[in-house]
Amino acid sequence: MPVDQGAGREVKRDIDYEQNEWLEVLENLEKWENTELSASDRRILMTWWAGNGYKRTCGRVDFNRYFEKTGCLLDVNGEGDDKITPEGLSSFTFDRPIISAVLSTTPVQENLQSTSHAELEESVLREELAEEEELSDEDEGTDEAEKWFIPTGYLAELTAPPANQLNHSLVGWHLMFKWNGVGWCHGWVNKFYPKHRRGYNFEVVYEDGAQQRQPLKFAVVALTEVEVLVPEGSKGTKLRVTRSEDLTTQVDLDWETQNVGIRPSRFQRQAGRISFSPGEASQEFWVKVPEYTEFHNSELFSVVLFNVSENAEIGEPSAAIIEVVNKNNFPTNLKKEAGEWEVIFSFASFMSSKMSYNTKIGLLCKVYPMISFLVTQYMMRYLVDSVIPNEATGQLFVAMFVFAVNFIVETFFDFQFK
Repeated sequence: MPVDQGAGREVKRDIDYEQNEWLEVLENLEKWENTELSASDRRILMTWWAGNGYKRTCGRVDFNRYFEKTGCLLDVNGEGDDKITPEGLSSFTFDRPIISAVLSTTPVQENLQSTSHAELEESVLREELAEEEELSDEDEGTDEAEKWFIPTGYLAELTAPPANQLNHSLVGWHLMFKWNGVGWCHGWVNKFYPKHRRGYNFEVVYEDGAQQRQPLKFAVVALTEVEVLVPEGSKGTKLRVTRSEDLTTQVDLDWETQNVGIRPSRFQRQAGRISFSPGEASQEFWVKVPEYTEFHNSELFSVVLFNVSENAEIGEPSAAIIEVVNKNNFPTNLKKEAGEWEVIFSFASFMSSKMSYNTKIGLLCKVYPMISFLVTQYMMRYLVDSVIPNEATGQLFVAMFVFAVNFIVETFFDFQFK
């Protein structure tokens, strides 16, 4: 990240501010100057400073897109917390905010408790007053007057709890969720509806750049997911679903195949349902690779397992295990070893009363492949037969035409989402 210009300069300034604020405490300054802090302590402090600095500067849309492109949001749900293992301290993670009115990421520290909660709250209030005075004193016509809006929801969270531990304590949690066609948005859990058929409904309220509260609704569903990379020439793979004691009799399957070769990626979704008979422990099912004419590139399978039984406890996680049966026949690229799948969270549905321009573009991306297929069939059946009598020449003409249209449309889409 360039730190001397643009967004990098803003982040650098705010990280320096966090560092100076911590060093203003005499006890902290003595520890720092006397090298009493271990390497783990310093890593924790730097992570804390960087997190609070990012929180200050990630309110604007262009800065959010900058985070998205550079991959800085990959650990926003706490998945990378286990990589920080301070010597002599417990495993480090970001705690929930202790001040409801102000977002703050406070690390769990055992040896670095130099300020109490009351002192932290007082310092945050002083900081807010100082920022308000600074904004009132600046001229509106200068570049420095354009302040970064402090977001409502960018917060490195605790690792998400298992689905069977979801309860009303999630109200107030801050979330980062990706809105297709728009980008990353931030918000917090405002309401809790535990009687959804496939999971938990949350109402998320977020503030946009104009600080307007916009209600959004979506469902978070407990699921199990596995990814398998099938090499060139394979026709598919066989997966086994193992039933555990608390798994009910029916589960829904939803899998997606992606072409990952040099040809532009194409997706094909399939769905199915598995019903276990009494005493049946497991079932195998075959996931077939869709045939893309002469293209035989590697396919990436993403298989999702839902627990949708009406008799199950609402929100109960699916206890089934998906594992690759014929994994000795081809190399696999699994997220975790077979048998160790955990329940994860996925935004299964999303509803909004307003649809922005980017959202419409995102929907068009999903509809375009079907439109392209229909146009191709029409040209082959009516136009080519009447204009170009030679079948091989007609097929070549249609292929070149479709390739040109695909190139133009995908270039336009890429430009829109950059």
